[in-house]
Amino acid sequence: MARSVIPLPFANKPTKKSAFLYYMGKRLPELKDQFLAPSVKDPSKKVVDIGKLATQVGSEWRSLSESDKEPYNKKAAAGLSEYEQKLAEWKKQLSPEDIRRQNAWIMAQRRKGKKGTALLRDQQKPKRPLSAFFEFMMEYRAQQGGAGSVVSVAKEAGEKWKAMSAAQKQPYEQKSQGAQEQYKRDLKTYQEAA
Repeated sequence: MARSVIPLPFANKPTKKSAFLYYMGKRLPELKDQFLAPSVKDPSKKVVDIGKLATQVGSEWRSLSESDKEPYNKKAAAGLSEYEQKLAEWKKQLSPEDIRRQNAWIMAQRRKGKKGTALLRDQQKPKRPLSAFFEFMMEYRAQQGGAGSVVSVAKEAGEKWKAMSAAQKQPYEQKSQGAQEQYKRDLKTYQEAA
């Protein structure tokens, strides 16, 4: 029997508001009386037909000039830093089990062909250390000073790494080995705490 995957409840997750959503928030009270329709559950009650209302507001938004959109763009830009801060706080309060559950749900959505958000990362979980080659690569890239494309610098570094002797590679391997041992200790501490 397949286990069902249920996403986390997002009642307390902060939401990002675009300039259009600010505009929609302004227009909704002004237009909602024009888009009333009978309720599906109780035809005697009238509810807002949000689909038609959103279509109307969307066409209005597309016809606005950039100068008319500017106040809403400013509100969205001002709200972005606050959103990012609240999102980081929300992610910090998630337990490792919450993160596993949400990532399982995201992967299930991807298998169904639905695009979604990126996987969540546990902020408390230690990061894997760099391999000896990537330790070398970081140093090599710093020596290049940003000259050349990432691909060309990576190819050059790979060729140089292959041409290096074991003695030349040793400092990078020692650094990587020490970082790997520290990672294992940190991971063990993390797993015991979880």
